[in-house]
Amino acid sequence: MSGVFGGNNFEILIQRLKENGITYPQVKIDTVIQKISGDDFKDSELIGLFSDAVRIEGKPLHIIKFSTNSLHEDIAPYIIQALMARSIKGSPSFTTRDLTREIFEDIWDSFDTKYQTSLCGKVATILKMAKNNQLTTYLKKDRETWSIKVSDHWKSRKKFAKNCQNLIDNLSQKTLFDYGVKKA
Repeated sequence: MSGVFGGNNFEILIQRLKENGITYPQVKIDTVIQKISGDDFKDSELIGLFSDAVRIEGKPLHIIKFSTNSLHEDIAPYIIQALMARSIKGSPSFTTRDLTREIFEDIWDSFDTKYQTSLCGKVATILKMAKNNQLTTYLKKDRETWSIKVSDHWKSRKKFAKNCQNLIDNLSQKTLFDYGVKKA
């Protein structure tokens, strides 16, 4: 199945797709879910599902920020954002589970325990990589508790942001860590 799904600025997306000759079915997800542009789906069930707009009742939709299949470089920005927020709020100590729960917010409790554990494992892996590389001076771990410390000075925050960007850039490269080899 090929299709383009979107929300905000959908009209701009449709225009750009048309300019590039992309004719996938385009489905808008807002207060209603409906196909609004593009070719029909090839699957007759999907054609039926999207023939009429469906009003969303109850809670608004949640977007899962990442999954257990997401790449490290796609997950890292969420972790960095949560770390920065903790350092600014003055709540520097946390467990991996605490941080992962904060990232997913309200939807966290919808996940089963096994999936929560898997997501925590992904976050823990990135935290370890960050602690052992670009964020050594900021991240500490004592048993199960992590801590983040970034000085309030603007130069320190700027340096932290630069180190975080370097971390993200380096995550896309394979390291010995990815192959299960520990550094000597």
